[in-house]
Amino acid sequence: MKLIQLLLICMISVPLFAQETEIKAKYGRINEEELKMKFYSKDSSAEAVLLFEEADISFSYDGLSGLKMILNYFGRYKILKKSGLDRGIIKIPLYQGSYDQRELLSNVDGCTYNWENGKVVSSKLTKASIFHEHVVDNRYQDKLSMPNLKEGSIFEYRYSKETPFSVQYVPDVWFFQGSIPVQWSELTVKMPKNFTYRILPGGYLNFAINTQGNIGMKLG
Repeated sequence: MKLIQLLLICMISVPLFAQETEIKAKYGRINEEELKMKFYSKDSSAEAVLLFEEADISFSYDGLSGLKMILNYFGRYKILKKSGLDRGIIKIPLYQGSYDQRELLSNVDGCTYNWENGKVVSSKLTKASIFHEHVVDNRYQDKLSMPNLKEGSIFEYRYSKETPFSVQYVPDVWFFQGSIPVQWSELTVKMPKNFTYRILPGGYLNFAINTQGNIGMKLG
């Protein structure tokens, strides 16, 4: 599998990176052709496909809680084989720092879609299927278990993650490809212009979109 990753060490602008031909998706709006799809034409052996994902990272500041990174994420997957069903167990890592500073997840939402009797049947992610777990030391995770998954299902989820700067001061590495095909992956980062950071892309495939522009932000 071809890999592209983006290591966000430093940034001073608003970069937008994406791979493949541009695709746009909206949460809750499902393409029936994708739902009926039996295999992925670009990789017929694939057990699942990441149809679409996008994330935006921004920064906020207030005098009470200080500087924070805000990540908003949306991802949509297609299950093609039984071996891909475990893709529906999503583990979102969370870190805890000193003085009870920790990453917090909010606005968690998810849904599974199946094609049954000629129509789309949706199954919502419930609070009972969201688990908070201690992994080791200062590492935790929220685990989502998507409902009613089967061969042919599409599932999607979204969330917001708030990270105090005292816990982590750079965004995580972003992977545009992985162990299953990725049809579209997009990352937008909005950085204060008074930050001094660099962008270190890895891999050898070109981005479909790669734009940058300065922004302003008052920190304090």
